[in-house]
Amino acid sequence: MVKTERGFIPADDAAKEETDRIHIGEEVMIYVVRGVNPALHRKVMALIRLMFQNQERYDSFKIFRYALLIKLGHCKTVILPDGMTLYIPDSMAFAKMDDSDRGKILNDIIDAAVAGKLVGPLDKEKILQVLDFS
Repeated sequence: MVKTERGFIPADDAAKEETDRIHIGEEVMIYVVRGVNPALHRKVMALIRLMFQNQERYDSFKIFRYALLIKLGHCKTVILPDGMTLYIPDSMAFAKMDDSDRGKILNDIIDAAVAGKLVGPLDKEKILQVLDFS
């Protein structure tokens, strides 16, 4: 969220989706957490959204994001008593990560976009444009 003179507004598409679920006049509790680098987090989420838009396997952005994190190894592995393996995606909360973890997940996602993991390879210029590194 971004504070303006008129109150708070969503900082990105994910925040807008969340606020759109809240009805006018509905009372909610909000926890304020200042992100370590919200701009970088928005760029990473924009890249994942670009990857999502260029695939046809998943109908849900959230499920796609989970699948991507699992594919990249950013997950916990749980072996059930019957031998079945469960993968639980790690959180992408940048505020809870150290600089090394933030850099690793960003690099892994960029590599996945270029290499075409879960989606066809994306154009490098398009990736740089989304990340605004060009």
